[in-house]
Formats: sequence, C-alpha cells, structure tokens
Amino acid sequence: MQQHLVERAGIGEVKVDREASVIRGVRVMNATSIHKRDYSPRAMGDVAKLAEGAHVFDQHDNSAPGKRSVRSQLGILRNACVESSGVTADLHVSARESWLLEDAERIPESVALSINAFGKVRMVPGNGRLLVESVERLASVDLVPVGGTTKTLFEHAEEEQVDFTELTLAELRENRPDLVKEVEANATAVATADSTKDQAIAQLQQQLKESGEANAASRKKLDEYDVREAIAQRGVAVATALKESGLPETAVTDSFRKLLESMDKPEDVQSAIMDRKAFIESAGARTGGVRNVGMSNEAAPSLEQFTASLRE
Repeated sequence: MQQHLVERAGIGEVKVDREASVIRGVRVMNATSIHKRDYSPRAMGDVAKLAEGAHVFDQHDNSAPGKRSVRSQLGILRNACVESSGVTADLHVSARESWLLEDAERIPESVALSINAFGKVRMVPGNGRLLVESVERLASVDLVPVGGTTKTLFEHAEEEQVDFTELTLAELRENRPDLVKEVEANATAVATADSTKDQAIAQLQQQLKESGEANAASRKKLDEYDVREAIAQRGVAVATALKESGLPETAVTDSFRKLLESMDKPEDVQSAIMDRKAFIESAGARTGGVRNVGMSNEAAPSLEQFTASLRE
C-alpha cells in the first residue's frame, strides 16, 4: 500500500568545513523508525538517489514542488549514500545561511533534517512492523528544529496519510488480531440484532396477514347477512304490496312472487302487480261468449277457476 512518509533524523556526528561551507555526513534518514517502520535496502537506495542534488528548505511548507521561495532555501545535498544505519549526504550551505555552519558545529542536536516522501509499504507478519519496500517520490527535504525529548529519529504521526486499499485481511489478522476480533464481535452483534429484527418483522407480517384474513371472513359473513336481510326485507315489501293491491291469493303463484322479489325497484313491483290484477279483472268481466281455445263449445271458466289455473 502507498504511504506518506515524514521522517526526522538528527544531523548526527558531522564535520563542518567552514571554508567550503559544507556540513559533511549529514543524516538524511535512519533505517528504522520508532513507530515500527523499517526501510529496506532498496528504499534507502531510493532515498539516496532522490536526495542527490535535492534542495534543503527552512521548515516544512505546503507549497507544490518548485514553488518554494528561494529565500527559504538553505542549501543542496551532495554525495548522498547508503550506510547500514541509514542515508547520509553532504549539505552545501548557502552563503546567506552561515549561521547553520556554526549551529551544526556547536549544537548539532538542536536541528534535524526531515524528509517528506511517498513510498510503498507492507505489514510484516509476526512482528507487527511496517516494511517500506520502496520510495517513489521525495517531495522535499527540510531543516526543522528538534525538541528536547526528540531522539535520533522522529515521525509526525499526524501528517502521515496511509492508503489502506491494498491491505489484506490476512495481514490484518496477523498483525492486529485484537482489532479483527473486535470487528468480528461487532459484526456478530449487528447480525444478531438484524436477525431479531427480521423475526419481529416476520411475526408482525404474520399477525397482519391473519388479521386481514379474519377481517375478510367477517366482511364475507356481514355481506351474506346483508344479502339475507335485503331478501327478507324485499319479501316483506312484496307481501305488503300484494296485500294492499287486493289481488286474490289464488292469483299469486310462487313464480310470480319470486319474480316480484327479484325486482330492485318498488315501482316495478307495483307495475307487475297492477298488470296481473288488470288482466284477471278483464278476464272475469267476460261472460258466456268466452270459450276455450279450439273447437270446444264449453263455456269460459269462472274467475276462481282461471286464477287457480294460473297457480297450476
């Protein structure tokens, strides 16, 4: 994974050449970090190559490379090389900054070089340390003050920007099993909570379904009751209409009564009753001249006989 590397290293035991304005053997970086970071030989070789000819500036600056003020430039690194304990170089000091020669000679512990670089790192299984495999870019080399508690190497943890996109679960399990355990515990708790929630939702859905079915059954019964009630009321209304019409009971057949009960409008019931009543009265008004259909000479049936035949 890619990581932003900000390393400080005290300039160490140096030799100041005042005549040439050179501080020889300046410590550019150390091979190890107090924050569990180690630099591979390749990474140190990369730093040495990138540091050769690099400008050293006064303090860190957020300006883009090439945009730093020339007045903040303290000198240039030459003869950068890799040693077993890190990378060293000769700092050629600007003529404007002669004070740096004196400070390096008298109080070298008061200042340090800090590199601002970017490189690829990986976790080393077993020891929990990061191995810097390569350094791809050196943004700047800066001279910074050293506090009283600072050791040979100091890192600004708050300035580090770590890219975790290439971090694998296996590496995390190997180096931070406690963190993996905590994550898994939290995941289990969330899964349990979700399962409980799903069960509660399922129960509510079942209750809602049962309630809906019960409501549907109740509505069906109510609808059936309403139908029966409507039929009963219609039967009462038909019976009342027949009674008030004065139609003889012999003229009211079962089929005629069912016909009347099937009618939705009271006026249709009244119309059918009046039609039958008019028909019967018309037939009863006829006398002897009415004969049966055909060649028979028999007299027409009486009104009672006629209405009785309607029932048949």
